[in-house]
Amino acid sequence: MSVYVNLVFRSNSLLLRLTVCQDEGSYKYTDLDGATTWIFAKTDNEQLDFNEITVQGGGHLAFNSSVSLTSPVDINVGTFDGDRTGYIHIGYNQELSINYTNADIPFNTHVYENGKATYPPRPFFYRTHLYTSGEIQGIEDLYVFDGGSVTVDTNGSIGMTTPGSVSLKSLHVQDKGTFQMDSYTKDNMFVMDSTNVTIYGGGHFKINTGLNMTTHHLMAIFSGGLIDLDGQGLSQPEDVGPGYGTGSLTGGSGGGHGGSGGRGSDAYTVGQGYDSIYTPVKYGSPGGYGNYRDSLYFGDSTHRNTLVRGHIGGVSGGRIYLTGRHVDIDGEITVDGQPPENQLGANAGILTMATSITFTCGVCDSQHITQDAEHWCPECDEGLCPTCLIFHNSSKISRGHVVISIENYKRLPQNIQSIHQHCPHHDRKYQNYCPNHDIPCCPFCISTSHSECKGLQVLEEVVKTSELFSHFEDMKQTLKDVENNIKRIKIDREGNLKSIQEQRNKFQSEIKQVRQQINSHLDKLERQALENIKATEDKVKHQVETLLSKLSRSSREGKDLENIISAMTDYASDLQRFLGKKQIESEVAKSERYINSLVEDGSLQQVSINCSIDSNVSGILSSISSFCTISTELSNPNILLKKEKEKQAQIMTIQFPAQTSIHDIKIQLIQTFKLPTGSYTSCIKGCTINQSGKMVFADHDINKRLIILNADGSVDGEIQLQVPFDVTSIDNRSVAVIQHEQIQVIDLLSNRIEKTIKLNNLVTSGISYGQQTLFYCEPGKNIHMLKPTDGSHQNSIDINNESKGTNYVAFHQNNLYLTNKTNHTVTCYKVYGKKVWEFRDETVICSPCAVSCDKYSNVYVASLSNKSIVVLSPDGTQSRTLISQTEVWAIDVDKERNILIVPAHGFSNSIVYVYKIT
Repeated sequence: MSVYVNLVFRSNSLLLRLTVCQDEGSYKYTDLDGATTWIFAKTDNEQLDFNEITVQGGGHLAFNSSVSLTSPVDINVGTFDGDRTGYIHIGYNQELSINYTNADIPFNTHVYENGKATYPPRPFFYRTHLYTSGEIQGIEDLYVFDGGSVTVDTNGSIGMTTPGSVSLKSLHVQDKGTFQMDSYTKDNMFVMDSTNVTIYGGGHFKINTGLNMTTHHLMAIFSGGLIDLDGQGLSQPEDVGPGYGTGSLTGGSGGGHGGSGGRGSDAYTVGQGYDSIYTPVKYGSPGGYGNYRDSLYFGDSTHRNTLVRGHIGGVSGGRIYLTGRHVDIDGEITVDGQPPENQLGANAGILTMATSITFTCGVCDSQHITQDAEHWCPECDEGLCPTCLIFHNSSKISRGHVVISIENYKRLPQNIQSIHQHCPHHDRKYQNYCPNHDIPCCPFCISTSHSECKGLQVLEEVVKTSELFSHFEDMKQTLKDVENNIKRIKIDREGNLKSIQEQRNKFQSEIKQVRQQINSHLDKLERQALENIKATEDKVKHQVETLLSKLSRSSREGKDLENIISAMTDYASDLQRFLGKKQIESEVAKSERYINSLVEDGSLQQVSINCSIDSNVSGILSSISSFCTISTELSNPNILLKKEKEKQAQIMTIQFPAQTSIHDIKIQLIQTFKLPTGSYTSCIKGCTINQSGKMVFADHDINKRLIILNADGSVDGEIQLQVPFDVTSIDNRSVAVIQHEQIQVIDLLSNRIEKTIKLNNLVTSGISYGQQTLFYCEPGKNIHMLKPTDGSHQNSIDINNESKGTNYVAFHQNNLYLTNKTNHTVTCYKVYGKKVWEFRDETVICSPCAVSCDKYSNVYVASLSNKSIVVLSPDGTQSRTLISQTEVWAIDVDKERNILIVPAHGFSNSIVYVYKIT
C-alpha cells in the first residue's frame, strides 16, 4: 500500500492531502494486509480537516481516536475522490462532512452505529455502495443504478435521526440498482417518507421486514421494477404468529391470515384466519413443518452470522403499507411467502400478503390525523373522508364542487390526475389563462412570467366556453375514422398479398412452360428463378405484414385514447377536461398523421412482381446466366381515406395534374443571379435545387468549389473540394457530391463533410438521389446504386453495350434516365435494369449532359454541342427545343414548384437563369 501525505498545521486542526491506494508493485501480497490506512486523532473530540482525500485501488480508510474507541472525531473533507473500488469507514461517534465530490459517488462508504456522514444533496450511486448503521444527512434526491446499492439497517437512517427511518425528496432506483432495508428483528417496521419514489425497470427495492411508506406526490414502479418482501415475515419456531400452520412429518398444513390455511395430508388442524384480507396490517404466519424439521446449521452474511433453520415450515411474506396521492404500479410489489428448504416438507404453507394502497383525507391530514379518503374533490385537489365530505358539501365556498368517488378518481390516467387546480410554483389557485403560452396562470404568474403577455383571459370563462364535449366527440370520431381506415387498409394489404400470390403462381407457370422446352442444363437456373420469386414475395410480404402489425398497434392505441376520453368525459373536472384535451389532441393528431403519412412514405403503393423471360433462352442455352429477372413495381394506391367528420372521402395518394404535352409547355424567365467570382473562369458541371429553394452548384475545373445560394440568390457559402463534378439534393439540409473516386455527403447548415464513400474506380459521372438511394454511372459498365447512410452497394444495372463517355443520370418514379455524351443518346431504364426506350437524334440532341424530369415525367436535357435545352416526352418518342443559344452542362428541375435552373457555362462570373415552367 502507498500513502501520500502532505501535512500543514493550522491552529488545532490538521489540514492535509491524503491518497490511499493499493500498489501491487511495491507491496505484492496485498491480501495479507488489506491495504488499510488508519488515521488517529491525538485528542478527545478532535477535528480533522482535509483539502482532498482520494481512496482508490481497493484501499480502505478508517479513523480512530488515541483517547478511546468512543471519543468523537469530526472529519471535514473539501474534495473526496476515488475510482469506485476504495472504502471509507465512519465509526462510532465519528462524523464525516463532504463539501464536494463527483455526482457519481466515486467511493464506497460504511457508516457504523452512532456514526454520521453528510453527503451532497444529489448523489448518484453508480457501481458504488453505501451501508449505514448510523445517520446519513444532506441527501435530498438519491439515485441508485447499474451495480450501485444503498443499504439502511435497523440502527441506520437517511435524512432523519430516528433509527430505521428514511426521509428524502425523491428516491430513484434504476436498472441493476438496489435500495435495501435490513432489519435484525421482525419487531422493527421501517418508515419511509418521500415526495416521490420511482423504481425503474431492473431496479430492486428490498426489505427484509415491514415497511410503512408515505409518498406525498408520486409512487411509481415501472415495468420490470420490483419492491420485494418475499419470505420476510414470520418463521417457526420462535415467530409462529397467530395463524401458524401445524407440522407433520408427512406434510404440514398452511398458515392462516385473512382466511384459514390449507390442510396437509396428515395434519388435523390448520392455520386459523386473522387480520383483514382487504386491509392487512399484520405479518402472515408460517406454514407447518415437514420432514427433518430439526436440522440446523450456521450461515454467513456480509455483516454478521445468522442462525439458519433448514427443513422447517414455509416462511411468511413481509408487510408493506403504502400511503400516497398518486400510485402508479406497472412493475411488482411482492410479499409472497417462501417454501421450506427441504422439499419433503413441500406441503408447508405459503402465504401471499396483500398491500394497502390508499388516499388520505387532505383536511384530516392538515390536522395531523391520518384518515382514508373515500371521495375526491377535483376543485380542492384533495381527498375527503365521509365526515369531511359533509362539511365540504355544507361550506359556501365548496358546496358547488363536483365530488367523485376515489374509485372513479383512480380510473383517470396518471397524466390527467396530475393536472392540479393550484400553481405548483406559488401555491395559488389558477385564475387566468394565457393564450400566448397556452397554459393557466395564478396572480403571481401574471406578475412574474406573463407580465408582457396580452389577451389574458379568465380561466373559468375559457373552460365554460371551450366546448369540451364537442372537441371530445370530434376526437372520438377521429379515432373511429382511424380505426375504420385501419380496417380498410388491412383488407387492401391482404388483397395485395393475395394478388402477389396469384402473380407468383402465374410466373411459376410461365417458368415451367419455358422449362419444358429446354434441356436439363437449365435445372439449376430454374431453381434459382423460383427462389428469387419467393424471396421477392417474402420481402414484400414482410413489408406488408410489418405495416399490418403497426396498424394493429395504432388501433389499440386509438381504443386506449377512446377509453381515456370517456373517463375524462364522465369523471374529470372541467379544468382537467380542458387541459387534458390538449394532451389527448396531440395523441389523436399523431394517430391521424400516421395514417396520412402512409401515403407520403409509399407504404400504400400497390406492389407487383415483374418477371421477364428471356426470349432467347430456348435457343442459346450456354450463354444464359439467369432464368428471368424478378423485381417489384409500385403503382398508385386503391384505398379511400374516409372521414365522417368532414363527410367526404379523400383518395390516399398524391394527386398530380393531368399529363401535359411537351408542345404545351411554356417557360418564363423569372430571376437571374450572378455566381460569386472565383479565381478563374467558372465551370459549372452540376447543380441542384431543393424543396426550400436553396441552390447548390459544382464548380469543377480550377475553382474546385461548391457554391451555395439561397432562394433569393444571396450567397450562403462556398466549400472547397477536390474536383466536384455533380451534386444532388438528399433533403433540405444535405447534398451528395461526386468527384473522381469518391462521393461525399455534405451538411449545408454547418458546411461540413458528414460522410465520404470511396468508389472502386475513377468516375466522371453525374449523380442523382431517390428512394433513399444514390445513383451514379461507371461509364461503359454499370449504373450503381448506394445507400448514403453507410455507403453499402445495393444493386447495379449492366450497360456494357453502351459506349464509354461522360454520363449524367436522373431518377424519377422508378425510372433512371442516362445521357451519353459520346454516342449522343438519352436512355430510359427501369430501376431493375430493363431498357424502356432510347432517344438518338444528333440534330436535336448532340453531346447531352445533365438530365432532369418534371412531375409529369417529361425529360429535360442539356444539349451542349447544340447549345440548347431540349425536352423529351415521357415515352421518348417526341422532342422539342425549349431554350436555344445557351451553352450549359448543368440543369435541374424543382418538381414541386415547377422551377428550372440553368447556370451558364464558361464565364468568370457565371449567371444563373431561373425559369417558371407552366
